Amino acid sequence: TLSLTDALPICKRFYFAARVRDDIWKNECKTPSSIWSGDSVQIAFDLRNNAAKTKPRYDADDREFSFGRSGRLNKTVIIRSWPVPPREPTAELAIRREGDYVFYELALPFEQLGPFTPQTGKVFGFNFVVNDCDRGSRVDYWMGLTPGICGGKDPSAFKKFVLLGE
Repeated sequence: TLSLTDALPICKRFYFAARVRDDIWKNECKTPSSIWSGDSVQIAFDLRNNAAKTKPRYDADDREFSFGRSGRLNKTVIIRSWPVPPREPTAELAIRREGDYVFYELALPFEQLGPFTPQTGKVFGFNFVVNDCDRGSRVDYWMGLTPGICGGKDPSAFKKFVLLGE
């Protein structure tokens, strides 16, 4: 079974899960920082909900993470790719394949989101993309919630989310 431990209470983590249909599951990245270049998931946050459409780019309070399973490295990998330099964050990640489906589950401690503090009513921008690589060592296709990760960094395009109380 696919599960994550309960080392931290639920209010201390950001949870993300996806079931992706993928007939050819491939990621041959050479380094953790290139995990995005194969079958993988990228998630990104506009933590202060302050992105401007007039200046589409990430700023210091934004975060982007990429994760997947590297066949070449023979392990699951998560990397925080923004802000630079890239680094491997503390997080729980489970990835498994079942038939034509790949299941991704991530429990990311809120402390990995820098300036973000989870509070009732807090608004933030969020986006994700699923990358598909069937040939070579580059992404052939991607599908996301909104634009803003692939094809140019633009957190002003991210969907807005509001945290609700218990």
